[in-house]
Amino acid sequence: MKIAGILALGVAMGILTPAARGQEDATAGEDRIEPEGADFAVILGPEEPAVDPEVWSLLSTSPDSSIPMVKIDGEFVLFTWGGIPLDSGEEEIGPAFCAGEGKDRLCDGMARLSGKTLDDLAFDPDSDSNRPRAVYRRPPVGPLDPRPNFSDMWPMGSYYDTASRELLIFNSSDDRPDEDVPNLAGAWYGTGELLVSGDGGQSFGRGGRILQPAFTKKEWVDAMRRFGSEEVGVFGITHSDAVLDPEGRYVYLYFAWQNALSDAVDAEYRVSERAGDRGSGLAVARAPIDVPEPARPGSWEFWFSGDFGSEGLGGKVGILLPDIHFFDVSWNEYLGRYVLIGSRWGVPLEDRGYDLYTSLDGISWTPYGRIWSVNNDVGVEGPSARLFPALFSPATEWDGKSSQENLLHYAYVQDPSEATARLLYRRSLRFEKRK
Repeated sequence: MKIAGILALGVAMGILTPAARGQEDATAGEDRIEPEGADFAVILGPEEPAVDPEVWSLLSTSPDSSIPMVKIDGEFVLFTWGGIPLDSGEEEIGPAFCAGEGKDRLCDGMARLSGKTLDDLAFDPDSDSNRPRAVYRRPPVGPLDPRPNFSDMWPMGSYYDTASRELLIFNSSDDRPDEDVPNLAGAWYGTGELLVSGDGGQSFGRGGRILQPAFTKKEWVDAMRRFGSEEVGVFGITHSDAVLDPEGRYVYLYFAWQNALSDAVDAEYRVSERAGDRGSGLAVARAPIDVPEPARPGSWEFWFSGDFGSEGLGGKVGILLPDIHFFDVSWNEYLGRYVLIGSRWGVPLEDRGYDLYTSLDGISWTPYGRIWSVNNDVGVEGPSARLFPALFSPATEWDGKSSQENLLHYAYVQDPSEATARLLYRRSLRFEKRK
């Protein structure tokens, strides 16, 4: 049954909320949105699979983050993580799901898709099976990372140097507490990591940690033991995306900053004093790229209190937009400004959707309101969800730039309670200047 038909059936039966009812038109045809006060309109096309669902199902829980895209030797190349680690211990999405008889899913590695156009993307196949080939796998569990639930690397942004042919992938690394620490809140600790490829993304090596909160992983685990996971929660760097400044001097890595510690935890560890703004929202760091080895560890600076200069490894983080959760940022060549499409953290079902913001400097953002009312959360009851927006333009060389004609990619989750039921979908998104 087509998605629009599923939604229509839900409305007829009285199952869906008013917000879900509003999704029927948003997924069935073209929508024109004219944001109040804007000098442009947004036209969204109908929803469609971006990759054959049967092919995409060879990945487990992917997409579980935004998807970096670059253009290399005339081909569009995308990267996505294969989902749940094989040693996760969760039978339904662990080894039995991934490596059972007749199953060819990639569950513990970064896969590469490529195509001459964004309409014919296909996985680079593994030579020994039908599963997608892993161009990077997380390091094996060892003395430095002794936790079996260590979840390493969610690719979320990229930079490709056409001169050196070096490809950088920026990641959010979500680390879990030790097994003896109760984690009822499902919390994790996020840092920013770098992967480096010298062969067009056919293989990657670790480039090191580039972003690290001042409140360390050791302190976070200690706080979990002493105060409980509900008082500590998710902390650090999550859900990132990369763009360049228009002059090409810096790469900017936007990320969702999470610092929702209780007052007692904050006071005990002096977190606000050391780590920056409390709360959650959009933040940014930058690194120079007009150097021999761009964007390497030690060259990054957080934006905090009006300027860059706060060290990326252990400095303070400032929030640009509060409560931003899943998002995409790009420099739009057609509009001549930065464009952000994002959702808000922890809002009720009837208020969920994607909002549009623009900025001339990448720091001060103008809100233009809702462009798509749709569920964008999982793990809860509700209608089908759309997660991790990623705006690609066929006219540009990477996902850090957009243009007039674009394709908005995202994870489509028909049943938000099903962790593994994710597909890659898209809608066309066109900007149109208003006279």
